[in-house]
Amino acid sequence: MALASLFNHLSIRQRVMTLALVPISIITLVLSGYMISSRLSLEQETLFKNSETLLNYLAAGAEFGLFSENAEALAALAKAPNEQAEISTIAFINPEHVEVYRSGKIAIDHLPLISPLATSKIAPQPFEGYWALQAPVLLSGDGLGIDDFAYEDTGYEDTAAEGFGNQSSAPSSQVEINHLGWVVVLVNDRDMKQRQ
Repeated sequence: MALASLFNHLSIRQRVMTLALVPISIITLVLSGYMISSRLSLEQETLFKNSETLLNYLAAGAEFGLFSENAEALAALAKAPNEQAEISTIAFINPEHVEVYRSGKIAIDHLPLISPLATSKIAPQPFEGYWALQAPVLLSGDGLGIDDFAYEDTGYEDTAAEGFGNQSSAPSSQVEINHLGWVVVLVNDRDMKQRQ
């Protein structure tokens, strides 16, 4: 009622200006909110995508280090990625859930590890103020002499070439045998939040 009486006391020019400015202001606020929200979600998506690329690189490179439980090789693998500001901790864990190597001071003892049989992409999990990304490390056989065995003597066909890299086609017991451990990357979003 008060707004209606106030509007009635305005001159025609002021009424026209009010009617023109109110919708424009509302549209501007809605579009600004949408643009800011889109920008923030894009920044988070970029952070996670870069971290996922790093995780895949570490999982591929950690094969020998986890196979031999060589902490020095894993430390060398994690050295360059760990210098990035958004990476807080990189950990390599063997199949018995024992840390072979961890860079950083953040303990990840309470982080639930994914199944080595997981074939779908695992979304980052919140963990003690950080984002935890993890991937199982599976023995590929490349470079470790696994592909050099002769299958002719046993009567089995060598199907390594047609199924190379396709873990989903392998039986679950085979994946469990080839499971070398996990790579866990803890990502902080402090810089992103400051930019926001």
